[in-house]
Amino acid sequence: MHQRCCSFMVSQPADMPPRDAFPYTFAKLAEVIGHFTEAVNLKRFAIYIFDYGAPVGLRIALKHPERIAAIISQNGNAYEEGLSDDWNPIRLIGESLPRPTGTRCEASCRLKQPSGNTPTV
Repeated sequence: MHQRCCSFMVSQPADMPPRDAFPYTFAKLAEVIGHFTEAVNLKRFAIYIFDYGAPVGLRIALKHPERIAAIISQNGNAYEEGLSDDWNPIRLIGESLPRPTGTRCEASCRLKQPSGNTPTV
């Protein structure tokens, strides 16, 4: 089976289950990756999340926070508008964390825009 993607063809691997046989959801992908981490005996690890993989990594972190040493996010799509009320406990944790003053200082004290203006933080 081939899918049209961006202007080139992408082949579906022969061992990849069809959509009607496997739910390709963030929750199911997190479950599969979670089983993988157990199979390779990962007890504690950092996750690098980005784009549409972010919801998968965040689900793993929510299910087993004791295994997560760090979360590195690049353009991860975890935004408040997309979060249900189920996220309220996590939101409260985030609100209680100290704010990174070093980042604010880097942006407001040292970096200058080409115009000479300090960026607004």
